[in-house]
Amino acid sequence: MRSKFAIGMLCLASLALPLAGNAAGPEYQELRPQLKKVHPRLFLTPETKKTFADDVKRLAMKDFEALKAHVDSLPDNPEITLHPRYTKMQGDKIIFIRNKGDQNHVIAGLKNGDAGLYAVECVIAYFVTNEAKYKEKALRYAQNALDIFALSDRSEIMPEWYHYNRLCMLITYDWLYPELSVEQRKSIIVPLIQHIEHMRLAKYKKDNGGYTSGNYGEPGLMWFAGVTAAGDGFCDELAENLLSLGYAHVRKMMDFRDESSGGSGVLASIAEGYTFANYPFATFNFLHTLQSGFGIDGTKYWTQMRDYPKSVAWMVIPYRGVGEEFLNYGWGDTCHYRNNIWGMKWLYAHMAQCIHFYGENPVARAILAHLPEKFNGYYEYLTYLPFLPFVVRNFDPKANVCADPAKALDTGIAYTFPSFGLTVMRSGFGPDDTYASFKGGARYDNHMHYDENTFVLYKKGFLAMDTGCRGNTPHHLLYYPQTVAHNGILIRMENEPLAGHWYPSNAPRIPKEALVADGGMNSRVNAVPIPLRYGKLHADCGSDATKCYDERKCKEAIRQFVYLKPDYFVVYDRVTSVKPDQQKVFLLHTQEEIRQKNGIWESCAGGGKIFTRTMLPADMKGEVIGGVDQEFIVRGINYPSNDYAEKKKNDPEFWLGRYRL
Repeated sequence: MRSKFAIGMLCLASLALPLAGNAAGPEYQELRPQLKKVHPRLFLTPETKKTFADDVKRLAMKDFEALKAHVDSLPDNPEITLHPRYTKMQGDKIIFIRNKGDQNHVIAGLKNGDAGLYAVECVIAYFVTNEAKYKEKALRYAQNALDIFALSDRSEIMPEWYHYNRLCMLITYDWLYPELSVEQRKSIIVPLIQHIEHMRLAKYKKDNGGYTSGNYGEPGLMWFAGVTAAGDGFCDELAENLLSLGYAHVRKMMDFRDESSGGSGVLASIAEGYTFANYPFATFNFLHTLQSGFGIDGTKYWTQMRDYPKSVAWMVIPYRGVGEEFLNYGWGDTCHYRNNIWGMKWLYAHMAQCIHFYGENPVARAILAHLPEKFNGYYEYLTYLPFLPFVVRNFDPKANVCADPAKALDTGIAYTFPSFGLTVMRSGFGPDDTYASFKGGARYDNHMHYDENTFVLYKKGFLAMDTGCRGNTPHHLLYYPQTVAHNGILIRMENEPLAGHWYPSNAPRIPKEALVADGGMNSRVNAVPIPLRYGKLHADCGSDATKCYDERKCKEAIRQFVYLKPDYFVVYDRVTSVKPDQQKVFLLHTQEEIRQKNGIWESCAGGGKIFTRTMLPADMKGEVIGGVDQEFIVRGINYPSNDYAEKKKNDPEFWLGRYRL
């Protein structure tokens, strides 16, 4: 029953083609007495408010000018205006007549629903210019936001997918508090806290994303609500409860992130669109408000973001060079239909805040120096958090400029992220270098796929690819997260149930007969890693993924993955099925057609080429699947990607995958 399976060698070539150990965070009983009795206490203090205008002019004037231009462009008297394509009023409630995306919320059905964000922008304009018209405009937008939240409550539709609109409303109240009358304070904070409590207890659809993910849903809002309103005398009982619940929740998040990072800097996932996009804001926002509201330096207890720049440096591929965009490997729920281009728009803010909290960091500075000019700033890309550029006071954008960013980021041949079983290997840190990533031995599976013991290879193009994409079609569930979409091993068994994965709620229903697996894994976290070893010219790793497969078909599934610098890889699989007739399949996904010549399989992509030779078994049978309308075959059926991906599938650098060996 032991298969003589797959000792393979892959060669890449370029072508001339066009902190662990910190003290535990304070207990709530220790924390609560330290809440400041004065306002502001969210992101600002009375002391930092005094220097706010000067700090903005010193550090973020470009961003302020963009913000002020936006504030000046806003209507003076905001109203609730429906988007007729998606929504209509039915009595005093809003109803959706058409889905918009895969998460329906009230703001999605309005033409201009981000009133909380606009309110805090008006406050910032007021603080810097001292012109009263901006304060009055802020109060009008604050009332508009409260009306929108009340509409969402009546309609039993969540107000927003994230909680950023309401966070900005809390900041608006907090920052203007000293200048408001008692009645004005009460008219803002009471309905706002009551709404937040209503959503905490709501039984209808809401974003419950919590401490193991991005924490930008309802649970993550409790802390900010409590810090803002506790002790003001308007809704103290609710606010005190939210503060207590909120701190317990956010402390769990911070502890979890330190644990799952394990000193590597990765936050709760290796999917680029999460851990390197929205996820860091939850940590940063907590550290800001712990300091401003309580005078407590959270960096003494939690160090996850201290190591964050290192994780970015190992997870990116420089596309062309300094000043150009990065690429990502495409792990997990990453959008391959963006040509695997890294979502760089928030990297400036993340690196700036790492320096703000943890001090100067040469890797962070090198990443900042590497960014394209269009991403060299905050405001334009911080649409959800427009206040952040103006509270990051310990970061000087002009200081400590990195002279040679590529050299600073070339830190070795291999690095591993043990919590996610991920290893990165590379020959250097330039656009012509070889890059590889192997996954095996994950302990956490947030936004992950059934892809243990799989790999990605890149040299001037993606030569062994992670394939598929997100979307509102069966492709999203039946192909994209399944093992068949990755460079792994299938062990086929009759009528095996399909492994579960999240699927957009408004996507087409899938017939029961389609929910059958094609030989893939049914677990994302049961592989046992083989530790990384490396020297100057080689690196090797691997894992035992036996327990990631159904026990009725798999006795053994071990892969060892060896890199020989600069361009060779050895993939050694030992696979034993329970029954001899359970077919075992080695998968290699390519962008362009893969052809056999003199016993070697070849395929080009971008400016690179991959050569694949199977050493054993001697009687290996190879089959190439792919081409037009055959890109995403599962059990003989092609599951096309979403419409956007379909329109771009002939792009030579559209790394969605077209062929597999």
